[in-house]
Amino acid sequence: SLKRFLEMEQGDRVIIPIWGAFHIYEIQDNSRLNPIQIEDELKGLKSWDGNGAVIQEGYINDGSVVDLGFFRRVRVIATAISRNDYAAAALTSRLKVRQTNVEITDFKESIENAYDHYKRKRPINLRSQLLEKCTSVMRETILDISSPDKLENLINLYFEQCGANTDKPKKNSDNEGDADIIATFESLKLIVYVQAKFHDHETNAWAVDQIQQYVDSEIANGNDDEYTRMLWVISTAEKFSNDCQKKAKHSGSRKGVRLIDGIEFSQMLLDKGIEYLEML
Repeated sequence: SLKRFLEMEQGDRVIIPIWGAFHIYEIQDNSRLNPIQIEDELKGLKSWDGNGAVIQEGYINDGSVVDLGFFRRVRVIATAISRNDYAAAALTSRLKVRQTNVEITDFKESIENAYDHYKRKRPINLRSQLLEKCTSVMRETILDISSPDKLENLINLYFEQCGANTDKPKKNSDNEGDADIIATFESLKLIVYVQAKFHDHETNAWAVDQIQQYVDSEIANGNDDEYTRMLWVISTAEKFSNDCQKKAKHSGSRKGVRLIDGIEFSQMLLDKGIEYLEML
């Protein structure tokens, strides 16, 4: 165990198991530091059971003298990653080992996969695995058999299944923007305005401009009542342009425009169920 600790090099990842979760750290440099060298940095140090620890003559003392020998500087990659939500079964089993430290380079791919899902807030469980495998197929199918009008109908049906009253407003011939679907949740006093884009690769900032201008026009015409208004752009595209994302984030006084790409929309449809799709 000591040999492995000495052999750690800058850039190596270290996994620290805790109850029901694990941390990921990265070795910052190749220095081996003894407690006296970093005594100021160790102020407030606590042992695993929460007892305060102090440095005395180069040793850590938390009720009993402990000689850790030296320290390694690390930077935090992620903390408290849930084992249940993000670790595969084999990785969870390996994290239960009792040794001081173990070499788990053979689990590199599993750890990277867990971290990737953690960053995207997509737990590794049966539901998430099925969604991940099915959403790309769903998106491609929508692109293959659908059209701009069918996409609007699909979004319309989705909101109806969620309990909203829906309306497809007439297209404006002037420069007052455009909304393809208006979904009203009467009991919540909530209105969602949707701009639908039947795109393949990327959707640009014009989609945000259209929905923003439409709602601004609605409010300017006196429709600023007790309802909360949300602005969405739903696209079948793989992604939104950087300019589109920036404009959506800083859109007016409302809390931005929500951008939903083809994968996320497919997941929303699968979450809601597919029985109603036969209506298209």
